[in-house]
Amino acid sequence: MESILCVSFRFLQPFVHARDENGDPEWPPSPLRVFQAVVNASASRWNERRRIEFASGALRWLETQESPEIVGPIGVPADVKCQFYVPDNTADLLVPAWKRGEETKQVKRTEKVVRPTILRGSAVHYLYTLPDGECPHLDVLTAAARSITHLGWGIDMATGDATVLSAEEAAGLEGHRWQPGSVGGTPLNVPVAGTLD
Repeated sequence: MESILCVSFRFLQPFVHARDENGDPEWPPSPLRVFQAVVNASASRWNERRRIEFASGALRWLETQESPEIVGPIGVPADVKCQFYVPDNTADLLVPAWKRGEETKQVKRTEKVVRPTILRGSAVHYLYTLPDGECPHLDVLTAAARSITHLGWGIDMATGDATVLSAEEAAGLEGHRWQPGSVGGTPLNVPVAGTLD
């Protein structure tokens, strides 16, 4: 019987801000973005900031899996762009100035104009077919997925989970389906062997 690893996310608000490398809204989140979120959560959960040891076997296994089928809500780019002013990464200059008594120094901010994607639902699922029906790292991947706090930008708050489903259960998930393919459709980045390194 075919089994499927299902890595799921639920967004806590009905919009996301992720963009692809061209600056266009990215929906659904790419499998590479999901992998990066799992890596980040692994480093945080097991307090391995410099080198991931505990989850490295699970992450290396995940990066070599075939591209997943994605099931989730339709996302529609907003008609109106939003304008943000985000702090520059200049704290290394600012803090010493404050220590010298230069209290008038201000945090410089950069203008970012984004076009969020409005979601018609909250859950998105990544379905990885398990050829032998087993997920050898399910416990680690589940713990890492449940440690995820956002997917995409820091303001795109989300919760995660991972479980193994039967083919029938996976077929019953509601939402639009994106099938992996090499041409056409929605181009999304995927992890490959060596991505973790």
